[in-house]
Amino acid sequence: MRESSDLAPINLDELRGLKIEKKGKIIFMIMNTDDMLIAYSDDARDLVDSCEKKLNNSFEATPILRLNIICVCTYFTIRTKGILTLDARRHVYGLIIHMPVGLDPNSDVGVSTPLDPHEVYSKAHSPPEIDFKFRDKVWQVHGKLIHLAIWARPDLVHFVSVLGRYVHNPSEKLWRTYSRIAIYLVKTRDFKLVFGTPHIELMDFEP
Repeated sequence: MRESSDLAPINLDELRGLKIEKKGKIIFMIMNTDDMLIAYSDDARDLVDSCEKKLNNSFEATPILRLNIICVCTYFTIRTKGILTLDARRHVYGLIIHMPVGLDPNSDVGVSTPLDPHEVYSKAHSPPEIDFKFRDKVWQVHGKLIHLAIWARPDLVHFVSVLGRYVHNPSEKLWRTYSRIAIYLVKTRDFKLVFGTPHIELMDFEP
């Protein structure tokens, strides 16, 4: 939803480029299953309050709180520098500990790439019959990686896509690759997704 400074609605479908006006009311609403993230300019607070009341009349909902964690990612801003950060270390640590290879998330081990560039993956490596218990184990880890790649670690997107081609009937070779990714995550555990702007005044949103 967006309004110009004269309160006229703006059709975002016809907008080419996004120019934010200081006096314009701006509201961003993002849904993920039963979680809602609302970011808005200060002068749009009355609209957000009205929306919250209507939601509470129809659904059992928690009060709107200042954002701290969204989709297992810790959110924080440094307004004086115009920086917004998504930190997924909680999710990374959970995945590393979940892997049954005895990795210490705080150790100095690590590799520089998630996949071995010399390895070739093929359905020919899959066993003749599906081991459903083993597949469930692979699916659990793959699901965690998908979540991590989508929300805060774009460096994993390509590799998750590659491995996803073979999870229907995974091989032991594929499982070893997930172990390598866990080792990669140990080395890169402090990676964060950082957004920035030179226009500090645009950080005056109430999350």
